[in-house]
Amino acid sequence: MFAASRHRNTDALPAKSDNRWTVDDILLKEEDYPDKVPFLKLQLLSQSEELRDLLRNPHLRQVLRSIDGADSKADAMRAAMQEPLFVEFSDECLKVVENDKHKVSRPGATEDV
Repeated sequence: MFAASRHRNTDALPAKSDNRWTVDDILLKEEDYPDKVPFLKLQLLSQSEELRDLLRNPHLRQVLRSIDGADSKADAMRAAMQEPLFVEFSDECLKVVENDKHKVSRPGATEDV
């Protein structure tokens, strides 16, 4: 979803004959595919208290459901980017996956500053 704003080089992507992801796709190295977010970084999203707070908003959840169910994801993303709440959500997602240091909300975990 968050790679939608970047141009994709489809020649560099592995061929998917059955549209399923492989273990190699999940564990890809960041430098191999600059327009994709590695799985391990995506897991950081679940640890963000800021994202959890934003996702408590029913309007944001509805916007996300609309994007997910849209026939044209690109058009839905363009419309969503006009919503300040969605822009805030997107910015927070990018902040989490693009930074090595982030706040961790897991019990017993320490915070990086």
